[in-house]
Amino acid sequence: MARDRDKFANVCNIIFDLDGTLIDSSAGIIAAANGAFEQLGLPARTPEEIRKFIGFPHEYLYGDCPADDFEEFKRIFRQIGNEVIVNAARPFDGVEMTMGLLAANGHKLALATSKCRRHLESIISRLGWENYFAAISGGDDVSKIKPDPEQIDFILNALGANREQTVMVGDTVNDFQAARAAGILVIGIKSPFNNDDGLIESEPDLLLDTFCQLTEYLI
Repeated sequence: MARDRDKFANVCNIIFDLDGTLIDSSAGIIAAANGAFEQLGLPARTPEEIRKFIGFPHEYLYGDCPADDFEEFKRIFRQIGNEVIVNAARPFDGVEMTMGLLAANGHKLALATSKCRRHLESIISRLGWENYFAAISGGDDVSKIKPDPEQIDFILNALGANREQTVMVGDTVNDFQAARAAGILVIGIKSPFNNDDGLIESEPDLLLDTFCQLTEYLI
């Protein structure tokens, strides 16, 4: 543990993923996805199938459905999601307490998520988290989302942050790959959505069982 703490000794900026890391909005995502599939006359997916792709680009969720309908799927998904995804969002146990401790310790906190910015801002407002984050990035703020590093670079520029003093905290391989490509440290949190495949093989700098464990290494 001491060696791991040393690795993060200079970290003062923390970029969080959202779904699966800070919040569970899976019930809303399932409702929005199947609502979109229904309007397009496509077969619904089981909750288990949809949960596996939470935190990944919409292409993963859409799968091998007709390519011509993909943009319409995204439009309907976001339209339905304006209400159901935002209302479904719940913080995981200990997240607010842990973010408060990290902020009180002087860390700058930020968010980088594939969620569209409208959903992101509405969730932050609904949860009363406006004062936690020094910078945020939704999927429509950039041309390429994770695993591309563009969102990380977007946040680093917004914070005026040094890469050597920044860590990404997320629950998917996409988070890890984006952080690696951007040249920053990465801490993995085991996913609540059963999409842990490849997490260990992706070799994050640290892999934790729970979000609350962050304080053991960053404070």
